[in-house]
Amino acid sequence: MLIGAVYRMRVTNIRLAEGAEVFPTVEVVDRLYTPVGQERRFAIPIDITEEDLKLAIDGKFVTRVIYLENPRNALPAREVSKSQNWFEAALAKIRWPWPMD
Repeated sequence: MLIGAVYRMRVTNIRLAEGAEVFPTVEVVDRLYTPVGQERRFAIPIDITEEDLKLAIDGKFVTRVIYLENPRNALPAREVSKSQNWFEAALAKIRWPWPMD
């Protein structure tokens, strides 16, 4: 995958949404510096959950940002689950300094 490029996928056969399709995109913002010849050992998993698909089908905008930590700086903690850690970002009211007419 190229840095800065946007890759679009097509997801079909969505459970409980027969005939629906969604088109998620992936954008690579930076890269990993893997050892030569071992690029496939360091794949970046992207989980698209059933909830993400339902939100997209309902017309909601779903964004997922995946941060990869530097293993030299990572805390020495064992992962409890194999799924990605995530949190919900709440909507915020933006206060503009000028009237928006």
